[in-house]
Amino acid sequence: MEKYNLSKNKDKYKSSEIDGSTRKRQYSLAYKKKVLAMAALCCAPGELGALLRREGLASSTLYGWRVLEANGKLSANRKGKRGPKKLLTNKQKGELKRLEKENASLKRRLEQAEAIIDLQKKIAKILHLEPVEDSESRQ
Repeated sequence: MEKYNLSKNKDKYKSSEIDGSTRKRQYSLAYKKKVLAMAALCCAPGELGALLRREGLASSTLYGWRVLEANGKLSANRKGKRGPKKLLTNKQKGELKRLEKENASLKRRLEQAEAIIDLQKKIAKILHLEPVEDSESRQ
């Protein structure tokens, strides 16, 4: 019986494991615009597929670029930076705390004023008084 030596055929039988060191491809803005322009010129059946194969792109990638372009987000001067947002400074934290406290105080005063107005309406109803109209509302 003959023994098989698989060690000499290492390259022929590659491992089925996924290599985790691959990185997501990043394309420059100029390249994206160039491919979008070339894709817009594709009219005949199969031209777009040939373009995508030649450039090594998936159709979903091209679709995503088209969506970004339609929304105006495919430009060099993006308004937001990627990554985690900056934390608030101590001064900003203090201002935020002060404004939250002021907001809570104003909410309490508003609830109190609404309660007083409801009470006045109930008293007027019990005493059969007609509501007083402002001089501005008569005009």
